[in-house]
Amino acid sequence: MSWWYRRPAPGERATIDAGIQSLISSYGAVWQLAPSGQKRVYLTMDAGYEFENNTTEILDIAAAKGVPITFFITGSYLNNNFGLVQRMINEGHQVGNHTQRHLRASAALETSTQTFINDLLELEMNYLSLTGRPMPKLYRPAEGGYSERSLKIAKDFAYTTVFWSFAYRDWLTDDQPDPDAAFDLIMSELHDGSILLLHAVSDTNVAILPRLIDAIRAEGYTFVLLQPQS
Repeated sequence: MSWWYRRPAPGERATIDAGIQSLISSYGAVWQLAPSGQKRVYLTMDAGYEFENNTTEILDIAAAKGVPITFFITGSYLNNNFGLVQRMINEGHQVGNHTQRHLRASAALETSTQTFINDLLELEMNYLSLTGRPMPKLYRPAEGGYSERSLKIAKDFAYTTVFWSFAYRDWLTDDQPDPDAAFDLIMSELHDGSILLLHAVSDTNVAILPRLIDAIRAEGYTFVLLQPQS
């Protein structure tokens, strides 16, 4: 299966089918957090590779604005950009597991259960070896692919599977969305408990991030780090 959600009307929350909600909830997965009454938003960024020094710019903006980000990294990102990962940690961001090889769950499980487990745990072990810190138990499935088996395995290894309640087509570096249209789309779908998925390789995301942060805060929202769910 591939993750999807129904885009909300302005001021409303995104929705999914009741059966999907029941399935993912039974394994502790999240895609948006329950309304807190405090207008919280969770900014997450997927980082599979580095492009045009974008992550440095994102971290600079986050530092200037005092915004925490939950980054989901792959094994190749960790190996090739350890300095940036160390900076994420040092500056108070969360670094989650986007798997060692970015294998879609269905493809990995078709090979073997152990292939899926290895893709999840190899990154965790490499992260601990390089940083000296345990990796936060947050798992974002590659390409949003999942199944009941992948949800169960992730839970068995104490991971919270993290989907999202907002994403858009921002990952193609040579075909970027219009910045103004992207800004308007994100703001129109914002709601209490939003988990925003943006890609760090996106020039559009870098361009709009400062005013996006300001606009979200102007609506009364607070940026909060994702935490593993008990």
